[in-house]
Amino acid sequence: MHLLAEDPQSLALGSRYVRESFVLPGYTRSTNATVDFLLGYARQQTQMPVLFPTADTDLLLYSANHQLLSEYFQLILPSPQLVSHLSDKSLFMDFAKHQGLPVPGTFTMDEVAASDDANPMASFPLILKPSHPGIWRESRTSSMLSGKKALRIDSIDELRTIYPLLRELDPNIIAQEFVVGPDENHFDIHIYMDRQSNPVAYFTGQKLRLQPPYAGSGCYVKSHRLPEIAEISIEFLKAMNYTGLANINFKQHSLTGKYYLLEINPRVSQWNILASECGINLPLLAYLEACGEPMEGRRNPAQKTGRYYLSFKRDWIAFREYRKNRDWNWFGYIRSLLRPGIVYQVFARDDLKPIYREVVRVIFGRKKAG
Repeated sequence: MHLLAEDPQSLALGSRYVRESFVLPGYTRSTNATVDFLLGYARQQTQMPVLFPTADTDLLLYSANHQLLSEYFQLILPSPQLVSHLSDKSLFMDFAKHQGLPVPGTFTMDEVAASDDANPMASFPLILKPSHPGIWRESRTSSMLSGKKALRIDSIDELRTIYPLLRELDPNIIAQEFVVGPDENHFDIHIYMDRQSNPVAYFTGQKLRLQPPYAGSGCYVKSHRLPEIAEISIEFLKAMNYTGLANINFKQHSLTGKYYLLEINPRVSQWNILASECGINLPLLAYLEACGEPMEGRRNPAQKTGRYYLSFKRDWIAFREYRKNRDWNWFGYIRSLLRPGIVYQVFARDDLKPIYREVVRVIFGRKKAG
Protein backbone atom coordinates (compact mmCIF):
# COMPACT_ATOMS: atom_id res chain seq x y z
CA MET A 1 0.00 0.00 0.00
CA HIS A 2 1.18 3.52 -0.83
CA LEU A 3 -0.13 6.28 1.44
CA LEU A 4 -0.70 9.98 0.85
CA ALA A 5 -1.14 11.77 4.19
CA GLU A 6 -1.98 15.36 5.01
CA ASP A 7 -0.72 15.21 8.60
CA PRO A 8 2.95 14.30 9.24
CA GLN A 9 1.78 12.91 12.62
CA SER A 10 -0.70 10.49 11.02
CA LEU A 11 -0.62 7.16 12.83
CA ALA A 12 -1.04 5.27 9.56
CA LEU A 13 2.42 6.40 8.46
CA GLY A 14 3.91 3.93 10.94
CA SER A 15 2.01 0.89 9.69
CA ARG A 16 4.04 -2.06 8.45
CA TYR A 17 1.64 -2.37 5.53
CA VAL A 18 2.66 1.01 4.09
CA ARG A 19 5.41 0.36 1.55
CA GLU A 20 5.77 3.99 0.49
CA SER A 21 4.37 7.18 1.99
CA PHE A 22 4.11 10.84 1.07
CA VAL A 23 3.19 13.77 3.30
CA LEU A 24 1.53 16.69 1.55
CA PRO A 25 0.36 19.24 4.18
CA GLY A 26 -2.95 20.86 3.26
CA TYR A 27 -3.43 18.63 0.23
CA THR A 28 -7.22 18.64 0.48
CA ARG A 29 -7.22 22.45 0.31
CA SER A 30 -4.55 22.88 -2.39
CA THR A 31 -6.45 21.08 -5.12
CA ASN A 32 -4.23 21.94 -8.09
CA ALA A 33 -1.01 21.05 -6.29
CA THR A 34 -2.50 17.75 -5.10
CA VAL A 35 -3.75 16.76 -8.55
CA ASP A 36 -0.34 17.62 -10.03
CA PHE A 37 1.34 15.47 -7.38
CA LEU A 38 -0.99 12.53 -8.04
CA LEU A 39 -0.49 12.72 -11.79
CA GLY A 40 3.28 12.85 -11.33
CA TYR A 41 3.12 9.81 -9.05
CA ALA A 42 0.93 7.85 -11.49
CA ARG A 43 3.22 8.55 -14.44
CA GLN A 44 6.10 6.88 -12.57
CA GLN A 45 4.17 3.61 -12.06
CA THR A 46 4.35 0.62 -14.40
CA GLN A 47 0.63 -0.13 -13.88
CA MET A 48 -2.37 2.13 -13.36
CA PRO A 49 -2.68 2.57 -9.54
CA VAL A 50 -5.95 2.11 -7.66
CA LEU A 51 -6.92 5.24 -5.72
CA PHE A 52 -9.01 4.99 -2.52
CA PRO A 53 -10.44 7.98 -0.62
CA THR A 54 -10.57 7.37 3.14
CA ALA A 55 -12.25 10.60 4.28
CA ASP A 56 -14.84 13.07 2.98
CA THR A 57 -12.19 15.61 1.99
CA ASP A 58 -10.35 13.03 -0.14
CA LEU A 59 -13.60 11.87 -1.68
CA LEU A 60 -14.68 15.34 -2.77
CA LEU A 61 -11.25 16.20 -4.18
CA TYR A 62 -11.02 13.00 -6.23
CA SER A 63 -14.62 13.26 -7.42
CA ALA A 64 -14.23 16.90 -8.50
CA ASN A 65 -11.26 15.83 -10.65
CA HIS A 66 -12.77 12.50 -11.69
CA GLN A 67 -12.32 12.88 -15.44
CA LEU A 68 -8.63 13.81 -15.27
CA LEU A 69 -7.67 11.38 -12.51
CA SER A 70 -9.47 8.46 -14.19
CA GLU A 71 -6.98 8.71 -17.08
CA TYR A 72 -4.17 7.78 -14.68
CA PHE A 73 -5.88 5.92 -11.79
CA GLN A 74 -8.47 3.24 -11.26
CA LEU A 75 -11.06 5.16 -9.20
CA ILE A 76 -13.33 3.26 -6.81
CA LEU A 77 -16.09 5.88 -6.97
CA PRO A 78 -19.64 6.34 -8.24
CA SER A 79 -20.33 9.14 -10.73
CA PRO A 80 -19.36 12.70 -9.69
CA GLN A 81 -23.02 13.75 -9.81
CA LEU A 82 -24.01 10.95 -7.44
CA VAL A 83 -21.11 11.73 -5.09
CA SER A 84 -22.28 15.35 -4.98
CA HIS A 85 -25.89 14.42 -4.19
CA LEU A 86 -24.85 12.02 -1.43
CA SER A 87 -22.08 14.09 0.17
CA ASP A 88 -23.81 17.47 0.27
CA LYS A 89 -26.56 17.06 2.86
CA SER A 90 -28.53 20.00 1.45
CA LEU A 91 -28.65 18.23 -1.95
CA PHE A 92 -29.24 14.82 -0.37
CA MET A 93 -32.50 16.04 1.16
CA ASP A 94 -34.19 16.58 -2.22
CA PHE A 95 -32.40 13.62 -3.81
CA ALA A 96 -33.69 11.24 -1.11
CA LYS A 97 -37.26 12.45 -1.49
CA HIS A 98 -37.07 12.11 -5.29
CA GLN A 99 -35.68 8.56 -4.97
CA GLY A 100 -38.31 7.61 -2.39
CA LEU A 101 -35.69 6.68 0.21
CA PRO A 102 -36.91 5.93 3.78
CA VAL A 103 -35.49 9.09 5.40
CA PRO A 104 -36.87 10.89 8.50
CA GLY A 105 -38.67 14.20 8.04
CA THR A 106 -36.01 16.56 6.68
CA PHE A 107 -36.12 20.35 6.32
CA THR A 108 -33.84 23.33 5.92
CA MET A 109 -32.85 25.04 9.16
CA ASP A 110 -34.32 28.30 7.82
CA GLU A 111 -37.72 26.65 7.32
CA VAL A 112 -37.82 25.32 10.89
CA ALA A 113 -36.56 28.54 12.53
CA ALA A 114 -39.15 30.62 10.67
CA SER A 115 -42.10 28.31 11.36
CA ASP A 116 -45.02 29.30 13.57
CA ASP A 117 -44.60 28.40 17.27
CA ALA A 118 -48.22 27.23 17.44
CA ASN A 119 -47.84 25.06 14.35
CA PRO A 120 -44.15 24.13 14.00
CA MET A 121 -43.00 22.59 10.74
CA ALA A 122 -41.01 19.81 12.42
CA SER A 123 -41.21 17.76 15.62
CA PHE A 124 -38.47 18.15 18.20
CA PRO A 125 -35.90 16.87 18.99
CA LEU A 126 -34.11 17.63 15.72
CA ILE A 127 -30.70 16.60 14.45
CA LEU A 128 -28.89 19.44 12.67
CA LYS A 129 -26.27 18.55 10.06
CA PRO A 130 -23.91 20.80 8.09
CA SER A 131 -24.02 20.55 4.31
CA HIS A 132 -20.49 19.08 4.46
CA PRO A 133 -19.04 17.37 7.59
CA GLY A 134 -15.74 19.27 7.51
CA ILE A 135 -17.45 22.62 8.11
CA TRP A 136 -18.12 21.87 11.78
CA ARG A 137 -15.18 19.55 12.40
CA GLU A 138 -12.77 22.35 11.55
CA SER A 139 -14.76 25.07 13.30
CA ARG A 140 -12.77 27.26 15.69
CA THR A 141 -15.75 29.55 16.27
CA SER A 142 -17.50 27.42 18.85
CA SER A 143 -16.42 24.53 21.05
CA MET A 144 -20.06 23.41 20.89
CA LEU A 145 -19.58 22.49 17.21
CA SER A 146 -15.88 21.68 16.87
CA GLY A 147 -15.30 18.06 15.93
CA LYS A 148 -19.00 17.23 15.57
CA LYS A 149 -20.82 15.79 12.56
CA ALA A 150 -24.30 16.64 13.90
CA LEU A 151 -26.03 18.46 16.75
CA ARG A 152 -29.18 17.54 18.67
CA ILE A 153 -31.64 20.39 19.33
CA ASP A 154 -34.53 19.82 21.76
CA SER A 155 -36.72 22.91 21.27
CA ILE A 156 -37.51 25.78 18.92
CA ASP A 157 -36.14 28.22 21.52
CA GLU A 158 -32.80 26.37 21.60
CA LEU A 159 -32.67 26.43 17.80
CA ARG A 160 -33.36 30.16 17.59
CA THR A 161 -30.68 30.88 20.21
CA ILE A 162 -27.90 29.28 18.18
CA TYR A 163 -29.42 30.02 14.77
CA PRO A 164 -27.23 33.11 14.00
CA LEU A 165 -23.98 31.25 14.73
CA LEU A 166 -24.98 28.19 12.74
CA ARG A 167 -26.17 30.16 9.74
CA GLU A 168 -22.96 32.17 9.64
CA LEU A 169 -20.93 28.95 9.48
CA ASP A 170 -23.14 27.24 6.90
CA PRO A 171 -26.35 28.66 5.39
CA ASN A 172 -27.28 25.22 4.00
CA ILE A 173 -27.66 23.32 7.28
CA ILE A 174 -30.44 20.73 7.26
CA ALA A 175 -32.72 19.71 10.13
CA GLN A 176 -33.77 16.08 10.44
CA GLU A 177 -36.41 14.76 12.82
CA PHE A 178 -34.91 12.62 15.59
CA VAL A 179 -35.65 8.91 15.20
CA VAL A 180 -36.89 7.72 18.61
CA GLY A 181 -34.52 5.26 20.22
CA PRO A 182 -31.19 4.92 22.05
CA ASP A 183 -27.81 4.96 20.36
CA GLU A 184 -27.87 1.16 20.22
CA ASN A 185 -30.55 1.52 17.52
CA HIS A 186 -27.96 2.78 15.02
CA PHE A 187 -27.04 0.21 12.37
CA ASP A 188 -24.70 0.39 9.38
CA ILE A 189 -24.12 -1.55 6.22
CA HIS A 190 -20.76 -1.47 4.43
CA ILE A 191 -21.13 -2.71 0.87
CA TYR A 192 -19.27 -3.02 -2.42
CA MET A 193 -21.26 -2.74 -5.67
CA ASP A 194 -19.40 -3.86 -8.79
CA ARG A 195 -19.19 -1.98 -12.08
CA GLN A 196 -22.53 -3.41 -13.18
CA SER A 197 -24.12 -2.19 -9.91
CA ASN A 198 -24.45 -5.70 -8.51
CA PRO A 199 -23.60 -6.40 -4.86
CA VAL A 200 -20.33 -8.27 -4.37
CA ALA A 201 -20.29 -8.40 -0.56
CA TYR A 202 -21.63 -6.53 2.45
CA PHE A 203 -21.16 -6.30 6.19
CA THR A 204 -23.69 -5.08 8.77
CA GLY A 205 -22.97 -3.80 12.27
CA GLN A 206 -24.67 -2.31 15.31
CA LYS A 207 -23.29 0.82 16.97
CA LEU A 208 -23.34 0.43 20.75
CA ARG A 209 -21.72 3.79 21.58
CA LEU A 210 -21.25 6.96 19.54
CA GLN A 211 -18.84 9.87 19.82
CA PRO A 212 -20.24 12.42 20.36
CA PRO A 213 -23.18 10.58 21.98
CA TYR A 214 -26.61 10.85 20.31
CA ALA A 215 -25.31 12.44 17.08
CA GLY A 216 -21.87 11.06 16.33
CA SER A 217 -20.02 8.18 14.69
CA GLY A 218 -19.50 4.69 16.07
CA CYS A 219 -16.71 4.27 18.62
CA TYR A 220 -17.85 0.88 19.98
CA VAL A 221 -19.50 -1.34 17.38
CA LYS A 222 -20.70 -4.93 17.18
CA SER A 223 -20.76 -7.28 14.19
CA HIS A 224 -24.46 -8.05 13.69
CA ARG A 225 -26.15 -9.76 10.74
CA LEU A 226 -29.07 -7.67 9.47
CA PRO A 227 -30.38 -9.03 6.15
CA GLU A 228 -33.35 -6.63 6.27
CA ILE A 229 -31.23 -3.48 5.90
CA ALA A 230 -29.09 -5.25 3.31
CA GLU A 231 -32.18 -5.88 1.17
CA ILE A 232 -33.33 -2.26 1.50
CA SER A 233 -29.87 -0.93 0.67
CA ILE A 234 -29.23 -3.15 -2.35
CA GLU A 235 -32.62 -2.24 -3.79
CA PHE A 236 -32.05 1.53 -3.73
CA LEU A 237 -28.35 1.31 -4.68
CA LYS A 238 -29.25 -0.67 -7.80
CA ALA A 239 -32.04 1.80 -8.60
CA MET A 240 -29.53 4.69 -8.63
CA ASN A 241 -26.97 2.59 -10.59
CA TYR A 242 -24.47 2.89 -7.74
CA THR A 243 -20.95 1.50 -8.18
CA GLY A 244 -18.12 1.32 -5.67
CA LEU A 245 -17.87 1.24 -1.88
CA ALA A 246 -20.59 2.66 0.36
CA ASN A 247 -21.15 3.09 4.09
CA ILE A 248 -24.87 3.51 4.82
CA ASN A 249 -26.26 4.64 8.19
CA PHE A 250 -29.68 3.59 9.51
CA LYS A 251 -31.55 4.05 12.77
CA GLN A 252 -34.40 1.84 13.90
CA HIS A 253 -37.44 3.55 15.44
CA SER A 254 -38.03 2.04 18.90
CA LEU A 255 -41.83 2.24 18.66
CA THR A 256 -42.49 1.20 15.05
CA GLY A 257 -39.42 -0.94 14.33
CA LYS A 258 -38.95 0.86 11.01
CA TYR A 259 -35.42 1.46 9.73
CA TYR A 260 -34.80 5.07 8.68
CA LEU A 261 -31.97 5.97 6.33
CA LEU A 262 -29.75 8.72 7.74
CA GLU A 263 -26.79 8.95 5.34
CA ILE A 264 -25.08 7.29 2.39
CA ASN A 265 -21.30 7.83 2.38
CA PRO A 266 -19.55 6.91 -0.92
CA ARG A 267 -16.38 5.64 0.78
CA VAL A 268 -15.13 3.23 3.42
CA SER A 269 -15.95 3.79 7.09
CA GLN A 270 -13.39 4.40 9.84
CA TRP A 271 -14.42 1.07 11.40
CA ASN A 272 -14.19 -0.93 8.17
CA ILE A 273 -11.44 -2.92 9.92
CA LEU A 274 -14.23 -4.73 11.82
CA ALA A 275 -15.67 -5.98 8.52
CA SER A 276 -12.24 -7.29 7.50
CA GLU A 277 -11.85 -8.99 10.88
CA CYS A 278 -15.21 -10.67 10.24
CA GLY A 279 -14.07 -12.09 6.90
CA ILE A 280 -15.38 -9.38 4.55
CA ASN A 281 -12.53 -7.29 3.17
CA LEU A 282 -14.42 -4.83 0.97
CA PRO A 283 -11.44 -2.64 -0.09
CA LEU A 284 -9.59 -5.79 -1.19
CA LEU A 285 -12.55 -6.89 -3.33
CA ALA A 286 -12.75 -3.41 -4.87
CA TYR A 287 -9.00 -3.48 -5.55
CA LEU A 288 -9.15 -6.91 -7.18
CA GLU A 289 -11.97 -5.91 -9.51
CA ALA A 290 -10.14 -2.69 -10.42
CA CYS A 291 -7.13 -4.87 -11.33
CA GLY A 292 -9.28 -7.00 -13.63
CA GLU A 293 -9.75 -9.99 -11.32
CA PRO A 294 -13.09 -11.83 -11.72
CA MET A 295 -15.55 -11.52 -8.85
CA GLU A 296 -17.11 -14.94 -9.34
CA GLY A 297 -16.25 -17.16 -6.40
CA ARG A 298 -15.60 -14.12 -4.21
CA ARG A 299 -19.18 -12.90 -3.81
CA ASN A 300 -21.20 -13.01 -0.60
CA PRO A 301 -18.61 -14.26 1.91
CA ALA A 302 -20.07 -15.31 5.27
CA GLN A 303 -19.96 -12.69 8.03
CA LYS A 304 -18.52 -13.72 11.38
CA THR A 305 -20.28 -12.53 14.53
CA GLY A 306 -19.04 -12.12 18.10
CA ARG A 307 -16.55 -9.44 17.04
CA TYR A 308 -16.36 -5.82 18.22
CA TYR A 309 -14.66 -2.60 17.13
CA LEU A 310 -13.26 -0.16 19.69
CA SER A 311 -11.77 3.29 19.19
CA PHE A 312 -10.64 3.56 22.81
CA LYS A 313 -9.72 7.24 22.98
CA ARG A 314 -13.01 8.39 21.42
CA ASP A 315 -14.99 5.79 23.35
CA TRP A 316 -13.60 6.97 26.70
CA ILE A 317 -14.70 10.52 25.91
CA ALA A 318 -18.15 9.23 24.94
CA PHE A 319 -18.50 7.11 28.09
CA ARG A 320 -18.02 10.12 30.36
CA GLU A 321 -21.04 11.81 28.79
CA TYR A 322 -23.07 8.59 28.74
CA ARG A 323 -22.31 8.09 32.43
CA LYS A 324 -23.30 11.67 33.25
CA ASN A 325 -26.64 11.05 31.52
CA ARG A 326 -27.04 7.62 33.18
CA ASP A 327 -26.99 5.73 29.87
CA TRP A 328 -23.94 3.65 30.86
CA ASN A 329 -22.47 2.85 34.28
CA TRP A 330 -18.97 1.78 35.25
CA PHE A 331 -19.89 -1.91 35.54
CA GLY A 332 -21.45 -2.11 32.08
CA TYR A 333 -18.67 -0.08 30.50
CA ILE A 334 -15.79 -2.16 31.93
CA ARG A 335 -17.60 -5.39 31.07
CA SER A 336 -17.94 -4.20 27.47
CA LEU A 337 -14.18 -3.58 27.28
CA LEU A 338 -13.39 -7.10 28.50
CA ARG A 339 -15.36 -8.89 25.81
CA PRO A 340 -13.33 -11.24 23.60
CA GLY A 341 -13.06 -10.56 19.89
CA ILE A 342 -12.33 -6.80 20.03
CA VAL A 343 -10.48 -5.20 17.11
CA TYR A 344 -8.95 -1.83 17.94
CA GLN A 345 -8.72 1.33 15.87
CA VAL A 346 -4.99 1.72 16.55
CA PHE A 347 -3.66 -1.38 18.32
CA ALA A 348 -2.85 -4.60 16.43
CA ARG A 349 -0.43 -7.28 17.63
CA ASP A 350 1.04 -7.70 14.15
CA ASP A 351 1.36 -3.94 13.53
CA LEU A 352 2.57 -2.16 16.69
CA LYS A 353 4.09 1.04 15.33
CA PRO A 354 0.79 2.99 15.11
CA ILE A 355 0.00 2.44 18.81
CA TYR A 356 3.61 3.31 19.68
CA ARG A 357 3.26 6.60 17.78
CA GLU A 358 -0.02 7.29 19.57
CA VAL A 359 1.46 6.67 23.04
CA VAL A 360 4.45 8.91 22.27
CA ARG A 361 2.14 11.63 20.97
CA VAL A 362 -0.08 11.49 24.05
CA ILE A 363 2.86 11.53 26.52
CA PHE A 364 4.83 14.30 24.86
CA GLY A 365 1.68 16.22 23.97
CA ARG A 366 0.74 16.36 27.65
CA LYS A 367 4.24 17.42 28.68
CA LYS A 368 4.20 20.18 26.11
CA ALA A 369 0.75 21.32 27.21
CA GLY A 370 1.89 21.33 30.84
